[in-house]
Amino acid sequence: MTISAQGDSLFKDDNIGSMWNILGQAMSGSSKGKSLKPLSAVNHFWFDWVAFKPETRIFKIVK
Repeated sequence: MTISAQGDSLFKDDNIGSMWNILGQAMSGSSKGKSLKPLSAVNHFWFDWVAFKPETRIFKIVK
């Protein structure tokens, strides 16, 4: 899936054109009514994260 931001809270699946909200629910297109599987997530401070995961790479978003 390749996505692009559509405003502050919607994302477009660039491959099939479906629109998704920030909860992972398809709002329109051929995926309408489907939901993405939630993933576990935690918040970390960068200094804490990099101390334990020094191999982490950061990518710049190009607009």
